[in-house]
Amino acid sequence: MLYYAKSIFCYLERRRRFIRLGDQIYGPPALPLIGNAHQCPRSSSEMSEYFIRIANEAAEKGENVMRYWLGPELLIIPLNGEAAKAIVENTTELKKGYIYGFFLQWLGEGLLLSHDEKWRHQRRMLTPTFHFSMLGDYMGSFNRHTKVFVANLEKHTDTGATVDIYPSIISLTLDITCETIMGLEVSSQSGQNQAYMNAVKDFNTYSLIVFQNPQYSNNLIWHWFGYGKQTDEAVKILKEMSGTVVKERMKMFEKDNSANNNVEERPKRGKNFLDLLMGMQTENKLSFEELREQVDTFLFAGHDTTAHAISWAIWCLACHQDIQEKLYEEIHEHFGSDMERDVTSEDLNQLKYLEMCIKESLRIFPPVPWFQRTLRNDLNMGGKLVPAGSAISLSPLVIHNNGKIYPEYNVYNPDTFLLENVRERHAYDFIPFSAGPRNCIGQKFAMLEMKVAIVHTLRRFSLSTEYKFHDNKRGSETVLRPILGVPVILKRRPME
Repeated sequence: MLYYAKSIFCYLERRRRFIRLGDQIYGPPALPLIGNAHQCPRSSSEMSEYFIRIANEAAEKGENVMRYWLGPELLIIPLNGEAAKAIVENTTELKKGYIYGFFLQWLGEGLLLSHDEKWRHQRRMLTPTFHFSMLGDYMGSFNRHTKVFVANLEKHTDTGATVDIYPSIISLTLDITCETIMGLEVSSQSGQNQAYMNAVKDFNTYSLIVFQNPQYSNNLIWHWFGYGKQTDEAVKILKEMSGTVVKERMKMFEKDNSANNNVEERPKRGKNFLDLLMGMQTENKLSFEELREQVDTFLFAGHDTTAHAISWAIWCLACHQDIQEKLYEEIHEHFGSDMERDVTSEDLNQLKYLEMCIKESLRIFPPVPWFQRTLRNDLNMGGKLVPAGSAISLSPLVIHNNGKIYPEYNVYNPDTFLLENVRERHAYDFIPFSAGPRNCIGQKFAMLEMKVAIVHTLRRFSLSTEYKFHDNKRGSETVLRPILGVPVILKRRPME
């Protein structure tokens, strides 16, 4: 009895200290027990604007970090790159936050969700698969599938009608990702694999519910409130596609290995991510489940996030005709009237304004609005002592829309990324792919894919829209979703 009483006393002391340190950090007024949960908007679009607003209010008061209580969970939000530096450069505080626990049932302990030594081992193992020398091998896939994408848009040109190309962009990136990750042609641009895309969308919706209600991260509570069945159905669909391909590839490699025991002379298959992983089997004995977890991780990260990055970039250009035409002039000057020539890495290196346009869309509309880590130890951040157990919510959405860093943060202006302007900002004031040791391993892959998609689209079409720029609200889920989709009017560019 004395032992239990002492344990309860120690827990209460730790909790009192946790609350005391948390409340010393600036944040909106909170209520006992529920904290700020009653203030957090339920809709994803309102949530985006809400956090941008209250973060700017904190920044205007001179604050570098902000606290937010979601029930018993303490969220600490760095407001600028200098404050973010404390977590992104930390090599020990690598544990992901509570929201990621929801993704374990799908992604397992792949690169995104693993931590400590397991994460370090995976990062070392996987880094070579995204080396720049490998990225050139993917350009053929980028070009081929993007040509299908623009060909499918042809039927909507010169009608004057608005068409939502958001579903087409999602299908494009799924085709690219499945081929480059698994060596699999899924032909989603031909109307196949809708079940997989719907399952991804459903899973993202459920993850928002968990973010807003941390108590739902408990599996029993989640099932008690009736979400378990839908989640299980979505996860089943998501795992089945990758699992089937991994099993087939494992059989193929086992057959090759039994036919030829000389490792150096074993036949090499296509240069996709899964085959590269299979080729590492001599050094890294990966089980079926470990292979599936990595494949699912990169399918999710490579398909959904890149689709939204492309969607927002096209939306920005459709809403800003002057910027779109300036970019088209750069593209036309480089490629001439040849609309069919494949885009190469060398081409993209020459298109400086294209990179500025993409970076500015990534600033206003970062495809991943939140990253989260749970502190194991106290941490000094932005001049405040953040207690162990806090959930550090690193938000590109918040930092990129901080008026103290970007005075016209709501204005789309690629000149934000002129070299002289970049030099005036902290390196971590722009973090669309996170930063530090846990940054996105595939960010160069994603940038190449985005550039190829935009070049092919603008070579063929001019884009406009009947909506205003900010009519398309930011839906803050696992990814930043355009609430209206990408509603544009397509006009075929003249052949010269």
